[in-house]
Amino acid sequence: MDDPVRHEQLDGAVLTRDGRFWELYEHSFPPAEKEPRDVIEKSVRLGCGLAFRSVLRGETVAMATAHILREVPALFLVYLAVDARRKGRGTGGGLLEFLHAQGCRTIPGGLGTVWEAERARDAATEPGKRIRERRLAFFHRHGGVLLTDAYRQPALAGGQPVPMNILFRPAGAAGSGTPEDARALIRAIYLERYGELNGIPRQRLAALLAPWFAEASPPIA
Repeated sequence: MDDPVRHEQLDGAVLTRDGRFWELYEHSFPPAEKEPRDVIEKSVRLGCGLAFRSVLRGETVAMATAHILREVPALFLVYLAVDARRKGRGTGGGLLEFLHAQGCRTIPGGLGTVWEAERARDAATEPGKRIRERRLAFFHRHGGVLLTDAYRQPALAGGQPVPMNILFRPAGAAGSGTPEDARALIRAIYLERYGELNGIPRQRLAALLAPWFAEASPPIA
């Protein structure tokens, strides 16, 4: 029987010292999708960002970061990564459950957790498509409901925005979000995480937001 995995939220000092947390982060995401380390540390210092880890026998085996949205009271899951040796063993799901519960407890009137996920149909290869399909299935198993597949993730390092799904897990047992929720969540994600924290120019974000508030807005599930 495996030793129990412990899930915990990190303060700024522990986050800075946890080398394994940062190794997982660096090796788990494409360069174009990674925020600079100091942006993540700054968000935790400011109190708008949260960092989490899963620990097994003293070693960090999963990491996650999230952002507390103000305009819409919700938790934006930014990154979630699991050590390859722990995939398929419930570690990532346990961490996702933990951070969702933390958000529901600590955000007054919190609506739930929202996050971006790659679209399977955009994968360059069939194996890549299957990986994305498995990832989406994982999110669905843990309560994620598709709000829209017409979202565009702002490019952190220049270049073109990346097409993404937006998934949402409500705080309560019922409900899946409404079109109004989706638009408000996307606006809050763009302006609060990508604008205020990552410094993406407001004009670029306004251009991405414009279709959502036009008369013929993108489709919302």
